Amino acid sequence: MDILTICFVTLLVVCLGGAEQYELTVDPQHVYVKEGDTTKEFFCTINQRADFLISHPLKWEKVSRDGTVQTISVLANVVPGLENEYSVTLPPADVKMVFKLTFLQGIKNEYDGHFRCALYGSGTNILAEAMTEVHVLKNFKNMQFKIGDKDALTTPSAQPVSLRLEEGPTDIMCLTEGSNPAPKMSITINGQAPTNTDLKQTDVEIKTDVPYVYNSQMKGKISLMPSMNGQILKCSAIVKDDDSMKAEMSFLLDVFTITPELSCKNVSAVQGDLFVILECSIRLKGIACQSADHDIFWENGNTGEQFQTDSEESNYIVLCDDTQPDEVITKFKMNKVSSEDFKTDYFVVYVN
Repeated sequence: MDILTICFVTLLVVCLGGAEQYELTVDPQHVYVKEGDTTKEFFCTINQRADFLISHPLKWEKVSRDGTVQTISVLANVVPGLENEYSVTLPPADVKMVFKLTFLQGIKNEYDGHFRCALYGSGTNILAEAMTEVHVLKNFKNMQFKIGDKDALTTPSAQPVSLRLEEGPTDIMCLTEGSNPAPKMSITINGQAPTNTDLKQTDVEIKTDVPYVYNSQMKGKISLMPSMNGQILKCSAIVKDDDSMKAEMSFLLDVFTITPELSCKNVSAVQGDLFVILECSIRLKGIACQSADHDIFWENGNTGEQFQTDSEESNYIVLCDDTQPDEVITKFKMNKVSSEDFKTDYFVVYVN
């Protein structure tokens, strides 16, 4: 029994002692750089000595966004053909080994992706790896700011461009093309985010070149009101909070109101007449019977009682027809004319 116990303990110690630990890190792990930047250096640190790495090579590799892998160096030896582009050195370290990767020609667009430090075993077997993700910053190529059916603003200006617009809901869109990463966009009125909008930013990744870039747009509807006259409507876009990659476009608002054309037909009746109809026409661009932006109803001038479209009172019905573009015909139908109907006027009311 004693011999078996000793053998069991001995086997346990041997199994634990045979397990290898690979501590591998890179610095930095995430970086934003610009093309031509010569100040960036990447460090790969491993807790193994040189005699171990002779049979377990440590490699710097470039991994593109499409998954393509290019070997840069084996230990501190840059592969032939890349000596003028990369340098790998071994700065002094107390216990661990550090492999420093330097970019001799500065950052290039094709560096966008990952730089991987990998410890290999036999063949292509990777024992441990760590990667630095590289974003090569690119400013957007162009910017457009468009509101309503007016021509898009395409050139940033120190002074806002004067723009005369009709009041009401208006489409608005600001877009940029070709940035990496996608810019942060905003649309403001006198420096404040508008409250009566449904603005939303969308970003589309374009993979036709390196680095991959984004076409971005912020769009929605804005409700224009005469109270906005003289205010500044602005679109801003900035890449990675870098003021050198920022642009703004702005409009000086002049919002006007178009008065609707209102006409009514005369009608005669006597007390007791059945199904007498008062009829009026309202002409205005885009007008419809039902809309969230206006209300159409009839009103008793004596009592102030209001009669909404499609509502049915005991004696009155309001009907509406908008089959003709930019026109509604509203009808006030009296089922039976009473003496009270001759004591007041009936008004058709349009509220924008």
